[in-house]
Amino acid sequence: IGSLVYYQSSSGGAINQPYQSLQNNTLGVAFNYPQGWHMTVNQAQTSAHFADSSQTGQITISTAATNGQQLTQYLAQASAQLGMANTQTKPTLTFAGASWQEVQGNVTQKGVSDTLVLYVTEHNNHFYALAFQAPATAYAQMEQVNFKPLRDSFSFL
Repeated sequence: IGSLVYYQSSSGGAINQPYQSLQNNTLGVAFNYPQGWHMTVNQAQTSAHFADSSQTGQITISTAATNGQQLTQYLAQASAQLGMANTQTKPTLTFAGASWQEVQGNVTQKGVSDTLVLYVTEHNNHFYALAFQAPATAYAQMEQVNFKPLRDSFSFL
């Protein structure tokens, strides 16, 4: 399983240009993310990290070779690695021209319980994982303002 990336949300952002673009050939993806977020890309572990100073929301993006593994096995391993509890399988979601398996659950970090939604797909013999995380009380707003726009702009290179 590839490294997981945490994507941090910010309530702020530039009015005229609220998003920045990322195109990364090593990860094989392109997408938009909010202005002002700090980004770190780990080329060796095929992952990227986005964060703002509020530590309110997070997103993980990673990729790993399939190596003959089934998508359901990878999804179970990724869920376990993230420490997800109370998981529920959700209907498949389609974006970036791919069908993504969705699992929702809770994770606890520093005594705080967050909602975490994990999407996994297979594309060109690689698994791609996107994990969206935010406090349960803020998740719906983060989904609308930050997570959905990222998914809507997501594409494979």
